[in-house]
Amino acid sequence: MLKLANPGTVTDLVTEKDKFGVDRFLYLFLSFGASFRGFRRLRHVIVIDGTHLGGKFMGTLLTASGQDANFQVFPLAYAVFDSENNDSWTWFLEKLEKILADSSSRTIISDRCPSIKVAKAKIYPKAHHAACIVHLARNVTACYKSKGLAKMVISAAFQYRIGGFRKIYNDIRAASPDCARYLHKIGIAHWSRAHFPGDRYNLMTSNAAEQLNKALRGGRNSPILELLKFIQDMMTRWFNARRKKSLKHTGMCTPEVDKVLTANMEACKGSKINMVSSWAVQIVGRFGEKHQVLLRDRKCTCRVFDKLKIPCGHALMAADSLGLPYSSMQGDTFKPTAWVDTYEGIVFPPEEGVDYDFPADLFKVSVMPPNTHRPSGRPKETRIPSTGEVPVSQITSLSPLLLYFRTCSILTHCFPIEVAQTKEGSSKQVFPLPGCGPQQDQLQNPHLSLL
Repeated sequence: MLKLANPGTVTDLVTEKDKFGVDRFLYLFLSFGASFRGFRRLRHVIVIDGTHLGGKFMGTLLTASGQDANFQVFPLAYAVFDSENNDSWTWFLEKLEKILADSSSRTIISDRCPSIKVAKAKIYPKAHHAACIVHLARNVTACYKSKGLAKMVISAAFQYRIGGFRKIYNDIRAASPDCARYLHKIGIAHWSRAHFPGDRYNLMTSNAAEQLNKALRGGRNSPILELLKFIQDMMTRWFNARRKKSLKHTGMCTPEVDKVLTANMEACKGSKINMVSSWAVQIVGRFGEKHQVLLRDRKCTCRVFDKLKIPCGHALMAADSLGLPYSSMQGDTFKPTAWVDTYEGIVFPPEEGVDYDFPADLFKVSVMPPNTHRPSGRPKETRIPSTGEVPVSQITSLSPLLLYFRTCSILTHCFPIEVAQTKEGSSKQVFPLPGCGPQQDQLQNPHLSLL
């Protein structure tokens, strides 16, 4: 019914026979036509992740998503499996590859699940594979019992220039040679922005998938048919709201990109401009640092313009000196026209009571639920912490120096801050991670609002 109501929607259902010859559910894939048509207007970055399902038969929900021109989560595809393993991830990426072909311009971001690595190498050999920095930092914290190392790893990963990366990486090597060897074994290009061979833009984490999993929480304990209905309702609501928002917008860039441009210009306030040629400009900062901007090539020696495809402050000053509009320098996937085109499609709810000509064999198909063993006890309603993440219930029990988790203003992952107790109560002292200041947040990790 979903396919009939939404032309172009791709679905697939795989069953297996049990020892009695009964067909039982195995795999399910769903991607709305409006989703993969709109995805072609986005940056070529796919974020994939898996999350547990509740309900009687358990299972795993795999998702693929991206980020639209206004830095919002854009769902692409869903799949239901028994568990995360080589076969399930390979099957999921096989179906995904049929709607988004393998290409050297495509980037896949995920955690360091071994099954994802195996499946990606088989189905998307040309695409670049990037690691989620937050998951990597949690692994470092869990393996080497040092939050300081994790902070240095995050700082190194977010560096735009190779020189800045080398300086921090040398500090990591001096602090923990074992950690440096671990990071080198992973592959520097796999997690470092400065060395990454493809384009990952501002997407340094699997935050898009985490946001999508959180939005789907209300349907993850439901039977599969109810889960599909929940997904369809959510997609219909999101597309409708964002379509209205994009059509009402009248600026030269999307609202979130405008915030980034404003922060970039503020960061370079007080710099001097030296003309080199008609398209090349030298920007001298307040403290004497010099950067070369090549407007024709859309490049700057600070590498922010190169990596994000959004003009850095130096490029904006150079554009002002030549009378160029800012909108002419940003990437096509960040423009308001791309934002409107992304949500041009409509996700329709299934129509009931409509006469369709179904094949006669369809009514003879009977699919039974999978054979699963539900664990004893009441089902858990709270989120299962990731590796290296301390549950809140354990954190609040520590005293007098309590470790709490705060949600970064941009990332939805948790980072530690210290709270020192006093006689009058508790006073908070925040220690932000490198790259998570108000200005750097907008430059590196624009937030992903749901609507």
